[in-house]
Amino acid sequence: MANIFISSTYKDLKDYRERVSLVIRKMGHTDIAMEYYGAEDKRPLDKCLGDVAACDIYIGIFAWRYGYIPPKNKISITELEYRKAIECNKQRFIFLLKEDASWPMNLVDRENITRIEALRKELSDGRLPAFFSTIEELDVVVAEAIYNNVPQKIPLKGQELNVEQYYNAILKKYNKLDFDALTPPEKADFMEIQLRSIFVEQDVRENPPPMEIPKELLEKLIKDEKIEEADLPEGITLEDIKKAKEAYLEKPALAVLDVLRNPKNRYVVILGDPGSGKSTLSRYLVLSLITKEDEKLQETFDSYLPILIELRNYSIEFTNKSCNTFIKYLDLLGETEGYGLTKGALDNYLKTNEKAIVIFDGLDEIFDPIQREKIEKQIVGFTNDYPKARVIVTSRIVGYKRSTFKNANFSTYTLQDFRKPQIDAFVDKWYSIALINNPDEARTRKERINRSLDESSSIRQLAGNPLLLTIMALINKHQELPRERWRLYDHASSVLIHHWDWERRVKEWNIKIEYVSKDDKEELLRRIAYKMQSAPKGLAGNYIHADTLQAEFEKYFRERYQKNPADAKLAAQVLIEQLRERNFILCRYGSNLYGFIHRTFLEYFCACAIVRKFEKKHEFDIEDLKNIFKEHWGDKTWHEVLRLICGMIEENFAEVLICYLMREPPPDKSDIHAKIDRYPEIFIDLNLYKARGILIDDNKYSDFIKGEFDSVWKVIHYDLAIKCMGELKNIEIIRDTSLELLEKTWELVVRRSFYQGIAHEDIITSIKSVGKRWAGREILKDWIRVYAKNLRGEGGFLGLYYGWRSNYIGVFIGSVGAGDKDIKKSVDFLLKNDDIISKNVALTALAFGWYDEPDTLKLLQDCALKDADKFVRETAISLIGQKWQGDTNNLKILQNCALTDNAYSVRNLAIQVIAVGWSNNPNALPFMCDLAKSASDFNVRQTVVQQIGNTWKKDNTALEVLKDRAANDTYSGVRKMAVSLLGEQCKEDYTVLSMLRERASREQNPVIREIVRKILALKDA
Repeated sequence: MANIFISSTYKDLKDYRERVSLVIRKMGHTDIAMEYYGAEDKRPLDKCLGDVAACDIYIGIFAWRYGYIPPKNKISITELEYRKAIECNKQRFIFLLKEDASWPMNLVDRENITRIEALRKELSDGRLPAFFSTIEELDVVVAEAIYNNVPQKIPLKGQELNVEQYYNAILKKYNKLDFDALTPPEKADFMEIQLRSIFVEQDVRENPPPMEIPKELLEKLIKDEKIEEADLPEGITLEDIKKAKEAYLEKPALAVLDVLRNPKNRYVVILGDPGSGKSTLSRYLVLSLITKEDEKLQETFDSYLPILIELRNYSIEFTNKSCNTFIKYLDLLGETEGYGLTKGALDNYLKTNEKAIVIFDGLDEIFDPIQREKIEKQIVGFTNDYPKARVIVTSRIVGYKRSTFKNANFSTYTLQDFRKPQIDAFVDKWYSIALINNPDEARTRKERINRSLDESSSIRQLAGNPLLLTIMALINKHQELPRERWRLYDHASSVLIHHWDWERRVKEWNIKIEYVSKDDKEELLRRIAYKMQSAPKGLAGNYIHADTLQAEFEKYFRERYQKNPADAKLAAQVLIEQLRERNFILCRYGSNLYGFIHRTFLEYFCACAIVRKFEKKHEFDIEDLKNIFKEHWGDKTWHEVLRLICGMIEENFAEVLICYLMREPPPDKSDIHAKIDRYPEIFIDLNLYKARGILIDDNKYSDFIKGEFDSVWKVIHYDLAIKCMGELKNIEIIRDTSLELLEKTWELVVRRSFYQGIAHEDIITSIKSVGKRWAGREILKDWIRVYAKNLRGEGGFLGLYYGWRSNYIGVFIGSVGAGDKDIKKSVDFLLKNDDIISKNVALTALAFGWYDEPDTLKLLQDCALKDADKFVRETAISLIGQKWQGDTNNLKILQNCALTDNAYSVRNLAIQVIAVGWSNNPNALPFMCDLAKSASDFNVRQTVVQQIGNTWKKDNTALEVLKDRAANDTYSGVRKMAVSLLGEQCKEDYTVLSMLRERASREQNPVIREIVRKILALKDA
């Protein structure tokens, strides 16, 4: 295997260089190219010349550019590289573009034409070069030169690897996923899914996180949401959070396979939480290199030998003295598991062949710190013994000590939680395979799990972890999420606290606490969750002092098992460490505080503690539960706990709590300020009045404020009541209460005092989540007709008032009435009203409740194209975008609207809807690019440019349109928009930077010139 240096100018020969690199790698050699320094001619001179000196073979590719001349030099880098190859007596292969080859004039260096002609003559007169006129010809002549002139290494006799046997053994061992530990025993359906078929590439960030952070706080940091001092536990300041963000989160998120392919990362450590996908990634790498199915990996690792060493198993053999090196361990697997690997063959291959990638998976699974340190040093020693091999190490974050690997030049990256697109990709792959013979059921399951992600922030947070998302997909077959999500939390927490290493770790530590069961761990977690919610900050704090946690555990062991103080203390220490390091339940802030990693588990165990006190221990009665609801209805951090309680207890008890919420009257005027002060997040709009000096005791405003307060009070109470009712398995059991709540909610939504506040949007979401499960919903057919008649009778004022919130009413009707024929007849009756509001409500209701009926889409399409009122056309376009994304026929209709509608607002909306819902359609971007140039209305051009820049920012065609509009559009607003969008991309594309520098001197508008200069200043900084 040879190291081959590729030299050429960059701009004119970029594609040719990439083809040569690919040829070199396919032939089993290593390419060294300027792309590894940065994609431009101005590459680091010392590094380039050093690589030429170190390489085995120099390849020079020359066309008609002379190349960049660095400061203090008289000749270009390209020529300097050639001179260095001569000086070092390197084997040199020269490839010249033919004199008569067709070549773009803008790629000819006219300023230095004499110099490039002289260099080409020298190259032609020296060693006999090969000539090419196309990229395909270059491919052939390079391959021939390497094949004819580079000697091939032949393995020593008797030292060959039995690769076929090894690959077969690996495929049998890892190809299919094992769900035994993840599936509830009573529902362990037989399922076979290949790992490669559901693998979704994750992102990584460089370095480990600087501190342990609960997931909800980490999510705020990633989203750049404001964090208050009150959100933080004692001992952590806003300055600590700021430093953590600067040190870690502001590092770019990179695709993990790209990181592993990067030649700079020959040695790399991949860190991650439990269940974050470390072992899945390791196995995917090995399987993909064997099967050659991943094109991205094949580009870099074609013909590489992948070796996976599971350190947990190695440590057992190491302890038993069955082997003391990794090579001997693999030799042992050759004997015991049919790997077909022998010590001599492996040693020979790894020493003589660079095409090997060795993965050491699960460093954290070596519990003995002394043994772990020994094995860390063995891994580093392995890189010294076999420097040609690529090496990857995986470990959990907690407990990882970086110094050993950092000193050995290992890069460190941390796996990130799945983002929404990655979750969607996993769900699509999972159900497409798990239910391959039942596509209708697959679609239903996808919709169910996606609905649960949309409606439950708790489930959404868990879904970022690949293991928990897999559990979710498994359990979704048997429980309807999100309604029965407490069962998901129960099973997921059971997997985390029971299946990971407890027994083996206790045995290795020689601690006699085998009496600690899964039930004990769950009881302790219930206790600390309940204790945390009783603290001054309540559930919002999500922390408990280490001493308090230790004392609570010790007390349990003394009381439950009559342990003496010393044994109770030891058992508590071991279990706390287990729950933190292994079970992914607790995290530690600094040295004094602990909290739940996932807030979801804090809420779940807190709800379990309350229900247990009510049902099992009989410490609470129904009045105590009512008091808990009365105390915490206004605290949003408690809402999930209150909902879970209703889902866990029997329906008749939950009904009492729902009735309390629904019927609790607002307080008198004298108590309003106290309520607003206590629950500022709930009464956020009313706090604005206080900020403006409008007080409740001011006679001028008192009745107004009281009315506003009462409205918000009812919205909040009804909203929580609906959410709690939605948790019930059978709402029909409380039919009368359900009907009463439906009537109160209907009256609230359709009356004039219902406005666009945060709480009001929340209640519409809650209505959607219950939907057609709402017992007594058939009464809607009568209410809708009354509503329609009122709209006819009251006309003007009422119509104007209902206009902006007709969407709310339509969503209410469609979500609750979905599929009911009689309710649909009432919606059709409403549609016959000859006014804007009735049409908007009816269209929205039909889209949400009867979207699968063909007449619904046809009606919306007709309204989008033909309705006389622009507001109705806008409603139809918006609904098509929400409910029928991706359909090609709908794209044509939206394009028609964007081109021909006489109202700018309609054209603008159609453009936005296309960008959001049809970004993956191959016809969408070309249409937008044409419109960006051809639209006569500058407002339309500006909107199109904005959508192109936001939606297709990585597409080369889109980039060219942005550059064109930035330079050539006649309207300054369009140029300004294009320049601003290009500014976001100049770090990744030097051509953009070049174009912006040109605009800095040519742009006539001073505002745009200033924007360009600021962008360039930031880039230069």
